[in-house]
Amino acid sequence: MEWVIRFLQSPLLTRPIVGIWMTTTVVLFAPVEVVSRLRLTEFSSQWGQGIGLAFLVSSGLLLATIGGSSAAGIRRWYAKNRLKSAARQRMRSLDVNECAVVREFFLRGQNTVRMPIHDSTVSGLLAVGVLKVVGNSGVMSVDGPMYPLALTAAAKGIATLEMLGFPVEDASVERVTEVVGDRPAFVDSPDFSRMLRG
Repeated sequence: MEWVIRFLQSPLLTRPIVGIWMTTTVVLFAPVEVVSRLRLTEFSSQWGQGIGLAFLVSSGLLLATIGGSSAAGIRRWYAKNRLKSAARQRMRSLDVNECAVVREFFLRGQNTVRMPIHDSTVSGLLAVGVLKVVGNSGVMSVDGPMYPLALTAAAKGIATLEMLGFPVEDASVERVTEVVGDRPAFVDSPDFSRMLRG
């Protein structure tokens, strides 16, 4: 079914159909004076049945195209909103490893940080829409391919210091040092450190 929708939505098909539909609409429904002025009266009389058939077929194809585009748009809208909802829900229930990954953006004060996308925690956050890949400039490392990642708008919009484990009430030096030192395992990778310095 998907290939039928893609075929109907093709500009190479849609434009001729629109042209046929508009032409047949004018011939069939325009006032007699307009048809006469366009010198189509004889053509309309001679080919009336074919013109009517062309109008019906082109109308059906246009409706199918519009319906397919609308359905695809609605599906994309629902999928996008489901992903946003999943991201918000996960942000409210981050485990210690996920907190450590998300905290990296705040600790470094950066919108994007290169991370190994095959890391189980990172890939999990990507899957639920907390993280997103920015660009396609990935590099290989001992931890696998590393790509620049960023927090999605849904995740960033509800992130709080408390949610990420930052000390809010007990902001002692010891507690701050403990949180800052609780980093993802891949941070200790030589490749990760080298890329951050670069």
